[in-house]
Amino acid sequence: MRTLALLLLTALPLASAPDGDAAPDFTLADLTGKTTTLSALKGKKAVVLVFAGIECPRSTAAEARLVDLAKKYESQGAVFYVVNSNWSETVEAITERVKKVGFPLTVLKDPDNKVADLFKVDVQPPRCCSTGT
Repeated sequence: MRTLALLLLTALPLASAPDGDAAPDFTLADLTGKTTTLSALKGKKAVVLVFAGIECPRSTAAEARLVDLAKKYESQGAVFYVVNSNWSETVEAITERVKKVGFPLTVLKDPDNKVADLFKVDVQPPRCCSTGT
C-alpha cells in the first residue's frame, strides 16, 4: 500500500523521513483542537501527510486530486492529513477556507513549523510523505 500511494503521488515532490529512518513522531492539533499523534496511527497501511497552505494556488489546485486519492485508499487502510505549517495562516482562516470549499480531509496545524522541519519540508505545496506504520 505504501508503495502504491507513493507511486500515485509521483507527480509531486516527496519529503522523506530524516536520513531514511522511521518517520519521527509528532503530535498536532486539528482545526477543532483534537490532537493526532503519528505513533497512534500504528497499524495503518500508509499515512500520507500533505504539507499545504490555503494561500498557495498550487496547494488549492491539488485539493480535488488529494480528496480523490483519499477516497480511493482510505478503505484500504491509508489515512490522509493535510499539515499547514504556514505561520501567517491562522486556524480561523484555515477553518473558514475549509468550510467555504467543503474540504473533507483533516487539517493539522503546525504552528511553529516543527513537523515541517522534522520532514525537511522547505517549500510547498504539496510536498507529500507516505510512511508505513
